[in-house]
Amino acid sequence: MQITFDTNDTRADLLALQAFIAAKTGATPEMAEAPAEPELAEPAPTATPSLFDAPPAETEPTGEYPAESDHRGVAFNPEFCCKAKDPFYGSTNKRAGQWKKRPRVEEAAYDIWYASQHSEPVEPEDTSTPPQGVTEAAFTSTPAATVAPAPADGGALMHWVSTQQAAGHLDEAMIAKAWGDLGIALPDIFPANPHHADNVASLYNLLTQRMAG
Repeated sequence: MQITFDTNDTRADLLALQAFIAAKTGATPEMAEAPAEPELAEPAPTATPSLFDAPPAETEPTGEYPAESDHRGVAFNPEFCCKAKDPFYGSTNKRAGQWKKRPRVEEAAYDIWYASQHSEPVEPEDTSTPPQGVTEAAFTSTPAATVAPAPADGGALMHWVSTQQAAGHLDEAMIAKAWGDLGIALPDIFPANPHHADNVASLYNLLTQRMAG
């Protein structure tokens, strides 16, 4: 007996043919099973953000604030300077380019600190003995005024202003008006301004006149 099969036979046809051969030969029908297809791993579930999830913790900036100096090269000092979004005074302010003053810091205290960053304070000259040519009447009529020469530089002038203010001879209004009347600002009394010596003398003379008047 001759058995033929076609390559186009279906699996069912081949199983039937295998069973027929087994029945004729007495062999146990075995049919190679098709290899199992590999199972695909399911993707890990992705967590969906919830409205109740806590926001990520914010990290605070490290280091000192700010790291750089102001436009005049003075380093930030938290005792006198303000941590503002725009930390420098504008061009229309007498302190243009400087750190903004911290709230509740007195104007004079800030100016003295800032001046000290450029020049060491100089002690005022001893005025206990009147210079030659100055009469006693000049002292008795104007006890708050000093006849000493103008301070040598901006740092010495600011120290003198602070001393007179502590003694009650000057106040914030007198000092601010003197700046405005002369049309100068704090940086103008330091060496960066070519006329700083004249500005120091002018401010000193005007303040002493107003102390006397």
